[in-house]
Amino acid sequence: MPSGKENGSKKLRIKSCIQSAGLADDMRTGLRKAMAFGIVVFLFNDLVLVADGVWWIGFDWLSRAMVIVAVLAPLVSRQALRPLAAIPPIRSLAGWTLACLSCGMLAYEVCRFLPAHGLFHYPIIQDRALVLADAVIGIPLVAASEELVARAAPFLIFGRRFPRGWVVVSPLVFGLFHWGLGPASMAEAALTAIPLALSLRSTGSLWPAVGAHAALDLVLFTWPRL
Repeated sequence: MPSGKENGSKKLRIKSCIQSAGLADDMRTGLRKAMAFGIVVFLFNDLVLVADGVWWIGFDWLSRAMVIVAVLAPLVSRQALRPLAAIPPIRSLAGWTLACLSCGMLAYEVCRFLPAHGLFHYPIIQDRALVLADAVIGIPLVAASEELVARAAPFLIFGRRFPRGWVVVSPLVFGLFHWGLGPASMAEAALTAIPLALSLRSTGSLWPAVGAHAALDLVLFTWPRL
């Protein structure tokens, strides 16, 4: 059971995070533009049909790094970023990370029965060194960029006015990111987004969602290629 001190710290952190969602007009406008930019990038990056694995990975890394910079730029040196970047207590961090990972694995198994044919398929990468490089660099970029656009941005833009409603926006946005991979991928992403959003709402921190997202991609997509 969490101690009284730990519960008090958690409530203070969540309160601070909710208050930070009351952004200044210029910051909210910048964040909306950054979120729109990220959505456009993720909607269309699957259409970049590059057969060569090296070029495709390079493009993927660059596009995701651009999204991260775009979302963080309006928040740099602002109070809004600090609660999201705070590391929650280890019990909360581990508990939510494992819960989100488990829900993501379950969603993957459930959605395997849906049509999996999409417009886009990832290039087959046989070079083990390239796969490892993508695991070390690419997976964190994927997790950070998508969590910033699908979780942090909706929370900061809508969280104060709609403390529960923004959780509905997150699965919709996250599901759309995966439209190019077919109905199964879209459904899996939307279902997985629910616990990821709830982890942010409960802890006030983005780290459980980022950790679970990265772990899920490593287990489902990177490990089978090694």
